[in-house]
Amino acid sequence: MNESFRKEDVIDGSFPITWFIGENDTGDSNDDNPFNALAASKQGERFYRNQGWKTERIILKNYGLLLSENNIGMYGQLLDEIIP
Repeated sequence: MNESFRKEDVIDGSFPITWFIGENDTGDSNDDNPFNALAASKQGERFYRNQGWKTERIILKNYGLLLSENNIGMYGQLLDEIIP
């Protein structure tokens, strides 16, 4: 991105941005899985917070890529548990 906008220049009122990340979603050193979602979410949250957005990172213990357990996707169940 070579251009950014302050939150108040884009939207009125509250509009929170939330990241859900598995604590083990850190990528690895080979080409099969180079993306570190944990680090990227931290950078993204910092960027948006500095632009005036309300941000939150929720790091899910014992989860990795795709927020799965035993290769079964857990998105719906996790969101039901985490978001009131």
